[in-house]
Formats: sequence, C-alpha cells, structure tokens
Amino acid sequence: MRRLSFAALLILVGTGVAFASSLAIPWFSDNAPQYNGLPGKKSGATNLVYLKSNVDTTLVCYITYYNADGVMLGPFPPNNSFTIAPRSALAFRPCAYDPDPTAGGQNGGMEGGQGVLVPDRPISPNENTPIPGVGIVDTKKNGSATIEWIGGPNDVQGANTNFVTIVNPDGSKTTLSYGHLLPPGI
Repeated sequence: MRRLSFAALLILVGTGVAFASSLAIPWFSDNAPQYNGLPGKKSGATNLVYLKSNVDTTLVCYITYYNADGVMLGPFPPNNSFTIAPRSALAFRPCAYDPDPTAGGQNGGMEGGQGVLVPDRPISPNENTPIPGVGIVDTKKNGSATIEWIGGPNDVQGANTNFVTIVNPDGSKTTLSYGHLLPPGI
C-alpha cells in the first residue's frame, strides 16, 4: 500500500511541475550598421537569429548574453524577456535595433514586429563606461547567448545565420554567408 501511495503522490506532483528548456547560440558577430540590407550596402557582419514556436500558446522567453570570455552581460530580469506568438517565427539581430518597414523602420531593416522586441546584447557606450549591473567595459558586438522558456525542449527551434559583406575599393561587394541550426535544449 505504501508503494502505491508513493507512486500516486509522484504522479500528482509530476503533473504540476513545469520544466525549463533552452537553446544556445554558440557564437555571433553582428557589427554591420542598421538598415544595411542583404547583401550589405556597407562592410560588416549581419547576424540573424531565427526562432520558431511549435506550440499553440504564446511563449514567454528569456535571453542572456555572454562575451567571448564567458562573462554574463545580461540583460537582467525583467528586461530580458520577449514573446513568440503561437506557431510563428521571428528574426532578430543580437547587437542592433534594426526594424524593417512593417515594424516602423526603413528598407534594409532585418527585424519584424516580434524581432525588434528581443532585447539586444548589452554593450558599453564607450571605452570608459561599464555595462550597468556587470561592471566591465565591453564594446564588442559579438558573443554567445542562451534563450530559455518554460516548456518542452522541442517547443522552440532556431537557426543562426551570418552575412559578412566586404565593400572593395572599386565599389564591388563580396558577401559570404553561413548558417546552422540551433539544437533543441534540454
């Protein structure tokens, strides 16, 4: 009887527990100017992260950025959250507020209405001002990130893409692009 009671208790407790899942963005570099377009009008790297919701409810997600040394840069709660509408996708640039015309921006913008709401990587405004809450100066536009949500590991899938444009002295342009899927979290 004890075993049966213990098993029933485990089932009841297990149904009320929510699990956190995550995706990792192992590396990004996003130093191209705002409204640069693809291929870029100016030299630089445009990084786009795509996230797709696989559930029928709005997902609340949380993002945390890290620099090349693995130092957590924030943003910190409550400024690290964003949502993904049911069964939809968004694209965002980690280091640039870059709205497209549908989100109130200009031609060449890469972020739609959901994408502009994803918090950007914290960056020091100059070589002397530390990032608030972290206390270090970091002006680089690269790093890694973790995206977390409450739910199953397959609720969100994603991809990371990078487009590097070089404008040559003669005005011609060369663009190299690559991308990879972000594996489901645990």
